[in-house]
Amino acid sequence: METNGHSVDIKHGSEYCARFKEDADVELYFDNSVKLETKSDGVDITGELQCDTLDVDGNADISGTLFLGGDLDMNDADAVKLGAADDMQIYHDGTHSRIDNNFNDLIIRNQADDRHIYLQTDDGSGGTTTYLQCSGSNGEVTLHHYGTTKLNTSSSGVHVSGNITITGNVDGRDVSADGSKLDGIESGATADQSASEILTAIKTVDGSGSGLDADTLDGFHRTSYLTSYYTSGTSGWQNSSSNYRFSSGGNSGGILMTRQDNSTMVFQLYGDGNNYGFLDGHWAAWDIQKVINGPLKVDAGSGLKTVLLSDSQYIVDKWVNFNQSSVRDQVGISSVSDNGTGSFYVNFSGNMSNTNYAVTTGNSMEDGFLVGMAIDDGYGRGGSKNTSGFSVFTNHDGNSNVDPHTCMCMIMGD
Repeated sequence: METNGHSVDIKHGSEYCARFKEDADVELYFDNSVKLETKSDGVDITGELQCDTLDVDGNADISGTLFLGGDLDMNDADAVKLGAADDMQIYHDGTHSRIDNNFNDLIIRNQADDRHIYLQTDDGSGGTTTYLQCSGSNGEVTLHHYGTTKLNTSSSGVHVSGNITITGNVDGRDVSADGSKLDGIESGATADQSASEILTAIKTVDGSGSGLDADTLDGFHRTSYLTSYYTSGTSGWQNSSSNYRFSSGGNSGGILMTRQDNSTMVFQLYGDGNNYGFLDGHWAAWDIQKVINGPLKVDAGSGLKTVLLSDSQYIVDKWVNFNQSSVRDQVGISSVSDNGTGSFYVNFSGNMSNTNYAVTTGNSMEDGFLVGMAIDDGYGRGGSKNTSGFSVFTNHDGNSNVDPHTCMCMIMGD
């Protein structure tokens, strides 16, 4: 131990262990190096301070890095203050935990490649779940409801799962009040055309000079279509030239065929409830008239004549022209069988309803002699008359049979 009148030094050999200076500091050494030095405002420690507990009643000014091997335990309302002006503070106020930023932006950043930021809280069942996810792998921001995705962003916009309820305006429009109007808008409709632009588009159907009186439809002029008309108590449809017209007036109606210039009526398909048929071009007389539940009448130039179609017995139903070698022509005859000299059987293509039909035959001159033709006449020639056909015999003056050059038969009945 040494003293020089102003200090007391404790030494071991030439190395200091401690120095106590008058009206100055106290120094403690380790291996002749100062490790603790008192100051007017406290002590200065060079190196580490190791202790089981550290109770600091005032402020602690640490100019280096503070490493904690345990928890940083702070009381309510005690804050971790960051920034030269304590701009950011993290603390618990006794009720809530808070992060306060008092200057410029608050940026939360995850710099790990392809990793995310999650905002999680209670899931309503005692656990925790994600409510916000910012994805570093695909760029999506996802909003969840109790962990279920409800909205996520993408490069093309956003996708919403579920319904959207809106109160207030969207782009200045009250969407809630205008909902009924939106329901009436067709898919793909746009609202970017003014009234004058829409009118211009309509006019282009038939040129800008046509106004709204467009003359074409699907490329066809209006004269290609029928139009309705009404005149003198008669209404109907007609084409632009009136040469095709379907009309109705009172209890009658007709289809009129006229010349292209509408100057002359060609004919009329007409009906009035009692008759129907064709009238001539002057509305004056029937050319063909069918009386309802009555006869058919035809004017061949001398007035209407009844056509007897109500009973087929009045009509020649079948006929044939043949000779001994072939059938020249026929109607309703399938064939003629040659049963020997002057003996034939005429076969019908369709059966008659009974054998009461009538047959007329024609005669011919053969080598200067009159040759007669007859069906089975009961003289024992062995012929027959059936619904499927009948026998014909040709003979010379009622004597021996001969083959004719011409034989003609007509059959009437049903």
